[in-house]
Amino acid sequence: ARRVAASAIGFIPAGPSSLEVVPPGQETAFAASLPLHFLAESGLYDPLGIGGRLAAMGIRHLGELTAVPKDALLAWFGAAAGTRLHELARGWDPTPVKPLYPPDRISLLHRPDPAQPGYTGSAEMEEVLAGLCTSLAGILADRGLGLRRLSLNLVFRHCSRQESLVLPHPVSERMVLTAACRRLWQRLKPQEEVLEIVLQGWDLAPRKATQLDLYRPIPSQPAAAPGLEAALYPLRARFGPSVLRTAAELPLTRRERVREMWERECL
Repeated sequence: ARRVAASAIGFIPAGPSSLEVVPPGQETAFAASLPLHFLAESGLYDPLGIGGRLAAMGIRHLGELTAVPKDALLAWFGAAAGTRLHELARGWDPTPVKPLYPPDRISLLHRPDPAQPGYTGSAEMEEVLAGLCTSLAGILADRGLGLRRLSLNLVFRHCSRQESLVLPHPVSERMVLTAACRRLWQRLKPQEEVLEIVLQGWDLAPRKATQLDLYRPIPSQPAAAPGLEAALYPLRARFGPSVLRTAAELPLTRRERVREMWERECL
């Protein structure tokens, strides 16, 4: 459809009321009367190469190119160009659509005080990076987005260096961003003063949906032992329904909390 639309734009006469409608399934019929120079939209057509050879064979319109067997196109122009010509002549263009604008990204810039020397120690950099990650997490939360790629660019007096990290899924949590940023800093290991820090989030996408605690699903449990419900009923009636909980509903122990934090930092 994109290929036919591009051809239709060049085919119709200029004017405020110009309109060309190509019904579904009529792409090949519409393209039949178009001259070969409409293939220029595909990036394949070369007036001094493929176009000249086709013209020498008496092929000047897409309809005439459609009548050429695919095997003949493959023999004349090779597998890649022959297949592409066969598809374009019928209004098919399988190439990915390129975005009109550059990919969306979030950039945060930090410069130290000009009256002070640049950053050299890890302790002061930890504080700066934590602040940048907090700001980045806030922007992502406001937009309802997460990022799949994080890059850290350090500018020195005579050069700059950059490292990037690809994340397994869209991330917006401050702790995860801080851990990822710390890994990038460790990769760079600057040995001179840092004069500028640029933190960028790329490949933005909606965050992964999470289940609210208010509507926590009930975990599947094995069938209760005979008579257990009858024994528990007086306790629930006296002390409330939440007095008895399964092991899965108990709060995490200190060891479990430490392990959960470690797994988050390891990404």
